[in-house]
Amino acid sequence: MPQHLFQILILAGIGLYLYQWLSTTPTTLLGASSYDETEILDLFTDLYNILIRQGYLQADKVIWAPSEGHDITLSVLDDPDRLDPRIVSLMKKLPVGPDQACIVPNMQSMHFMSPHELVRSRDIDKVVHWELQGPPWPPLNQTNALPTVIQLLDADESTDPVLVLNVADNTIRVFNEVYNGPHHLDVPAEDASSYLRHVLDNYRTGRWIGIDWDIVDTSFMIHLSGYWGPELQRIFLEDYHWPSERFRREDWLQDRDRVVGHLMLCHPDPHSGDSEDDIRRRREECP
Repeated sequence: MPQHLFQILILAGIGLYLYQWLSTTPTTLLGASSYDETEILDLFTDLYNILIRQGYLQADKVIWAPSEGHDITLSVLDDPDRLDPRIVSLMKKLPVGPDQACIVPNMQSMHFMSPHELVRSRDIDKVVHWELQGPPWPPLNQTNALPTVIQLLDADESTDPVLVLNVADNTIRVFNEVYNGPHHLDVPAEDASSYLRHVLDNYRTGRWIGIDWDIVDTSFMIHLSGYWGPELQRIFLEDYHWPSERFRREDWLQDRDRVVGHLMLCHPDPHSGDSEDDIRRRREECP
C-alpha cells in the first residue's frame, strides 16, 4: 500500500474514532439537574467499583479518600482564593485510580494530591502543552479558568481528550485541545449527572471492557482493530455472563489474554499495513 494512502486511512480512522467517541455522549439538555456533590461522588464510586468488578482495577490500587479528605496543597495554585469551595471539596473526596490506568477510553484519573497535576487541572486550555515538571509553572489563564471549573479526568496521550466539570451549572465537557482548541468553553456542554450515568451504561452493556492495558471500546478500536470488538462483547456477555450475578470473574481474568489474543489473530486489521497474503494466512491459521 502506498505510504500516502496509508496515512490518509489513518487520518480517516482517527476522524471516525472522534466522531464515534463524541456520539457516545448523552444529549441531555442543560439544566436537567443541579450540582449535587454526593451524586457525583456516588457515580464516580460506581465507576471505580465496576472497573474493579470487571477485573481491570485492583481494589487496593485505588486511592479512596480518607474521612478528612485527600491532602491537597492549594497554595501552589495561582488563584486559590478564587476557587469555588465546591471544587475544593470534590477534589478532596474523589477516588483516584492507579497511574497510567485509563478510567474511560483514553482518559485517566487526576491525582490532585500531586502539585503538578493540581495546577494542570486548572489550566485546562493548555493541558496538552504541559511538559514542564515545575515549579515554576506557566501563569494561569484566569479568563478561561473559571472558579467553578475543574478537570476531572486527564488525557492518556497528548492527542486524547480531558473531562471538564463546571459545578455552577452541573455540566461536563469532553475537551480535546488538538481537535477542539484553543478554548474548552467553545465545546458543547453535557449534563454531568446524565453523562456519568451514560458512562456506567457503556460498561454495564459490555460496550466498554477493561483489558490489561486499556479500556477497549468494542464498537470501535482504532489503536487495535475495529473488527473484533463486537465478538469480544458477545463473548463477555454470553460466555462469561457479564454483568449478571453469574459473572465468571475469575474465569474471565484467567482467559482474558487468550481470548483477546485469539481475536486479534483471527480478525486482523486490514489497515495495519500487512499484505493481503499475511492477513489471509493469519485467518487460515485460526482454530
